[in-house]
Amino acid sequence: MKKVSTTSGEDCSDRAEYWHQRIHAGNCTEDERLRFEQWKAVRPEHVQAYLRADYLYHLTTSLRQDPRWVAEARMVRRHTARAGRRRRIVRWSLSAAATLLLVFGIGWRVWVPAPVAQYYVTAAGERSTFTLADGSRVILDADSEVSVRYSRERRDVTLDYGQAQFTVAHDRQRPFIVHAGGGSVRAVGTQFQVRQRDGMTLVTLLEGVVRVAAPPAALSKGAGEATLVAGEQLRFSRDFLWPKGPADLDAAKGWTHGRLIFDHSRLAAVIEEMNSYSTSVKIGLQDRAMGDLSVSGAFESGDQKSLVGALEASLPLKARRVSPTRIELSRRQ
Repeated sequence: MKKVSTTSGEDCSDRAEYWHQRIHAGNCTEDERLRFEQWKAVRPEHVQAYLRADYLYHLTTSLRQDPRWVAEARMVRRHTARAGRRRRIVRWSLSAAATLLLVFGIGWRVWVPAPVAQYYVTAAGERSTFTLADGSRVILDADSEVSVRYSRERRDVTLDYGQAQFTVAHDRQRPFIVHAGGGSVRAVGTQFQVRQRDGMTLVTLLEGVVRVAAPPAALSKGAGEATLVAGEQLRFSRDFLWPKGPADLDAAKGWTHGRLIFDHSRLAAVIEEMNSYSTSVKIGLQDRAMGDLSVSGAFESGDQKSLVGALEASLPLKARRVSPTRIELSRRQ
């Protein structure tokens, strides 16, 4: 297996553009996809660089539909060619966009025929809160990613992975729709959470009412849509929609304040959750079968020491520091 090297600055952007081209190419191999995932995992900056490349790609796709943008882009290309500098299409298109904004002195939205997505990403141990253009508020959990695309008719948000809490600004004319795991959650003005991990999507409603639509594969099996009221939650996978039920609101709200509450949760899930908040020390299992052990308790996010101590005290486990950045749990004889 090839070693994945770290990059920075211009090299990082160049590599991100290269991977964007390869991943979207029809002849991309599984080995390339594996190396791409390894490259992303090396540093958070790699993920951010790839998202910027994807953003510029979609921007240039929109620009190509407007003749005024195309004419300006051609002029920029001719100028750079005369200067002997080679530029990737995403770069000269962005220059064209900036030039047109200066020349015409008008707002961005007048000329872009399709809404441009904005991306928000958090790394391990990072939790972020931000306000969207309509006043809606989002709390993005650690190791998560969302993209936001607003139009005149609707407000679309895609949770690619991780977890987020949405406090939606009321706008009856433009529904707020969160896409995750192949399904969607539709709201007008309410507060809810969406979590997507390990092929499972969990929707928890804190206030108001939302409508959850199952993925197409689940719809084909007769599992349609469900309406949630405050205090309810449901989960779905790509091909199944489970019945709704009562939510543990204390646990749901806990992570937004840095506190994780587990109630008879699988050890593997607990470790994965805690690891997502730690930037220095990760916990691992010597035997994957140990992941089915049941864990209950409340912990501060990222407090690996307290978690390990509680696990050793309550379960037949022992911990061993195998490296400065890893603690391994094994069965205690």
